Amino acid sequence: MKNLSDFKKSATLGSKWIGVRHQGKFEGRDEQGKAFYSSVVLPEREVSIVQTNAIAFKHTNTDGTVVDSWIQFPKAKECKFPSEDTIEIYEGDLLTLTYTKVV
Repeated sequence: MKNLSDFKKSATLGSKWIGVRHQGKFEGRDEQGKAFYSSVVLPEREVSIVQTNAIAFKHTNTDGTVVDSWIQFPKAKECKFPSEDTIEIYEGDLLTLTYTKVV
């Protein structure tokens, strides 16, 4: 993937992705009181719904129910594409999510 359009084309119904939530787990605060977080690797998930503005990943809750977990497509300026199958999503300068397509 080289741009957001490539990501949207790649996120097809049934495609599988592994995600990393970079602000996933609260780890504590530093001396100045600033919070810091560790990354959480999400299990492999399958795209279950595709819309023009978002996609949904199939997710199984701890009680066994299957639900859709939505991600809105970011703006192009909020994305970077470090490799052919990976998108990084930013909020300002902060990396928040990374998705890599399982090939």
